[in-house]
Amino acid sequence: MLVLLFLFLAAMALALPSPQRRIATKAVYVPVGNSGYVYYVNVTVGTPPQPASLYIDTGSDLTWIDDKGTHCLPGASPASCAENLALFDPAQSDSYTLLNQSAFDD
Repeated sequence: MLVLLFLFLAAMALALPSPQRRIATKAVYVPVGNSGYVYYVNVTVGTPPQPASLYIDTGSDLTWIDDKGTHCLPGASPASCAENLALFDPAQSDSYTLLNQSAFDD
């Protein structure tokens, strides 16, 4: 009796549709830049779309985009200055919303 039950359950399992695993047919390669102090990728953000540099902190889980109000520290070398990269202009974006600091607190 147990053998029949096992065979029945095995047949039912084979008859059920199995979840199909999607295999990526194409890879997306994104050029990553290094400005001397941070890695970045070029993206578009906002409405209308604006080119911007998305910074990637390899020592944490943080990513961010600087805006036009970002300035280099006095004495910073041009190679490590965010002003050399694409900066987001909030004044040119219809979808920009300023968040309070509390939105980032744990």
